[in-house]
Amino acid sequence: MKEHDLQPPYVAFKEWHVICDALLSGEQSIILRKGGIAEGRKGFAFQHNAFLLFPTFFHSQYDGVRKEISDEQRHDSEEDRETVEFSGFCSVEGHAILSDWGEIERLEPFHIWQPSLLQERFDYGNQSALHLAVVKTHRFVAPLQVSYIKRFGGCRSWVDIPENEVPPYNTVLDDKSWAEFYSGLVNTLTTNLIQYE
Repeated sequence: MKEHDLQPPYVAFKEWHVICDALLSGEQSIILRKGGIAEGRKGFAFQHNAFLLFPTFFHSQYDGVRKEISDEQRHDSEEDRETVEFSGFCSVEGHAILSDWGEIERLEPFHIWQPSLLQERFDYGNQSALHLAVVKTHRFVAPLQVSYIKRFGGCRSWVDIPENEVPPYNTVLDDKSWAEFYSGLVNTLTTNLIQYE
């Protein structure tokens, strides 16, 4: 598998901050997504091989994960923010569209979402499916602070970030931990992963 570096112009993927935290801590190395209502006519796709993690602060997320979130870990409303703190980025090592709910159920050991939330997302819209991305996560030595601007809002997954440089970073999982995770995931999946060239 190739290592995909983050290159300008930078793009960011909007995700609940609790999921961003799980990715940045190595607790989780997959993303499951249906897509927002403002994704455009073609709908959602993992169209970038590397992207910044844009944490969102919607309060409903705390009921959507199988994890206790302390008061100290909770954030103010999305409407109150003045800056975005990017703590790292992901490089996509494989992606797929999963249309078998049973296959998604078998992924439960690899993420912290509530099954009921994923079921709701799976069933939403014209196609019963979820997009899967298998990602390596890289944490910046110091967070990248960007002023929040209006176009960052809305129910879309991808936003362009007006920065020309990002901080140094370290990969969250070492080679051995990544190999163990990836082997276990591939053995769980029945759908073949698509790799970027």
